[in-house]
Amino acid sequence: MKIQKCHTKYQNAIRFLIDEHLNRLEGKNREKTPEEKFYDAIYLP
Repeated sequence: MKIQKCHTKYQNAIRFLIDEHLNRLEGKNREKTPEEKFYDAIYLP
């Protein structure tokens, strides 16, 4: 059961990232959360 719960959490996270990526491609902008700012600072050149 615990594995399934984690799996669902990761699926939701991946789905969220894909949605965000598509929104960015379409030029939709919104305020970033602190987590997103942190992620961008670390992983984007």
